[in-house]
Amino acid sequence: MLMVLIVDDNKNMTAALEDILDLEDIKSKAVYDPETFLRLMDDKDFFNFSIIIMDYNLEAPLNGINLLMRADERNLLHDKKVYFYSGNVNYINGDEREFLADRKITIFEKTQMSEMISSIIKDVTKE
Repeated sequence: MLMVLIVDDNKNMTAALEDILDLEDIKSKAVYDPETFLRLMDDKDFFNFSIIIMDYNLEAPLNGINLLMRADERNLLHDKKVYFYSGNVNYINGDEREFLADRKITIFEKTQMSEMISSIIKDVTKE
């Protein structure tokens, strides 16, 4: 069974995403801060996640792209599909956009959440 990791400091957003995925019988786990994500990267359970949903705006000083870069440095993203979103994509600078594009990570605005969720469901049902 595929598992989804949701990384967002907004607990209402993560609860909503978990509920939607649960309705589709998709198992998920949410983490709410960068430190928990970084610790999870050291855990063997990180390999159970085939999809990561990552928010851009997290607790300073790290944002979602910083976390993905750290995971990528350790080659932990190679077998995962990543969905990236932000309330305002204009905050994402050129280097960050290049990193996402190089890894074929699509950027979604929060206004596109239903489109992102549909894509996740399609990816899960393909497996």
